[in-house]
Amino acid sequence: MASRLASIAITLDMETIQVSQLCIDAYIVKQPILQTPKIKLKEQQVKVLNPRKLEVFPQANKDKLHFELHRLKNKLPFVVVKGITTVQRAVVNKEQERDRKSDVKGETYELLVEG
Repeated sequence: MASRLASIAITLDMETIQVSQLCIDAYIVKQPILQTPKIKLKEQQVKVLNPRKLEVFPQANKDKLHFELHRLKNKLPFVVVKGITTVQRAVVNKEQERDRKSDVKGETYELLVEG
C-alpha cells in the first residue's frame, strides 16, 4: 500500500432501516462501534460524515495498515447496534381468539426468542 492514510466507509441503507421501523442513523451506529471491545477504536477514529455515512480510520503503522483494515472489515459487520447480543432470532405472533388462555380484552401478542 502506498498511502499512509486509509479508511473504511460505512453507508447505511436508510430505506431498509425505515421499512424495518428502526430509529437508527450514523450518530447512533458510532457508539456501539466504539463500545465493542474486540474492535478497540477511539472516538477520533470514527467520524460521522452525515446521518447515513461513517468513516473508520484504523490506527496502525504503515507496515500493518493493510492487516488492520482487513481485521476491521471482518469485525464491523458483527457489531450489534440495537438489541440483545445473544439473541439470534425473534418472532412476534398475534394470538388468535381461539388460542387465548386468559380473559384479556384486546389484542394479545406473544414474543418468541431464540438464542
